[in-house]
Amino acid sequence: MQTGKYIHTICPEWLDANGKATIPSLYRLMVNSIGTEIRESGYGIDVMAKDNLTWALARCAMEIRERPALYEEVSVEIWPGKASALCHDRCARMLGQDGRVLCSAVTEWCVLDKDTRRPVEKTFIGGESDREYPCPGPSRIKPFITDSSTGMVVCYSDCDFNGHLNNSRYIDIFYDLIPLEAATSTGRLAVNFKREIRIGSLTESGVSRTEDGYEFCMYGDGQLACCARLLQ
Repeated sequence: MQTGKYIHTICPEWLDANGKATIPSLYRLMVNSIGTEIRESGYGIDVMAKDNLTWALARCAMEIRERPALYEEVSVEIWPGKASALCHDRCARMLGQDGRVLCSAVTEWCVLDKDTRRPVEKTFIGGESDREYPCPGPSRIKPFITDSSTGMVVCYSDCDFNGHLNNSRYIDIFYDLIPLEAATSTGRLAVNFKREIRIGSLTESGVSRTEDGYEFCMYGDGQLACCARLLQ
């Protein structure tokens, strides 16, 4: 299977006060490019919906080397990785105008039954590639006790087409809870999505400082929904 390539221009709304694209915006850019590649492969959410199925992100790992500046043109390469009946990998690499690597990511996706909200087995023809992964894949992150916590109610604008908290909103909340110096630095971000949070749910989120970065946990209606780690 060939690599998909998608060209984007860094927009003003993606920037922070330093004039660089935020890491949450780069995360969104790569995830959206993955969605486009999956659709072009014939398995977009519109096709899946005909069988009452949908895609959900289970785990991801993202390595950030550099944050691009305003109006810089970047290209995002997407290709499939390993696949099993329950898990389907997509790899991503973002390049600057001169070909330098800005970010790399490995994502693991599952297929959900829209009624039961449970993963189902699904095999896709031609859904694997022999191309090397751009960075180490995500690993399991264990829950921990946070140093502090903050709450919110999940609202309409927080949710995506699946009717649950958009995976990118977890990243937004994580980065809002850490110091500015950490939020604007490069490093490795890993995220485990453990259960979905539906609209109207009450959430509690918190971070904890580690020797080499920060950890994040988020609960929805008292149940663990996400664990993440930022290494710097």
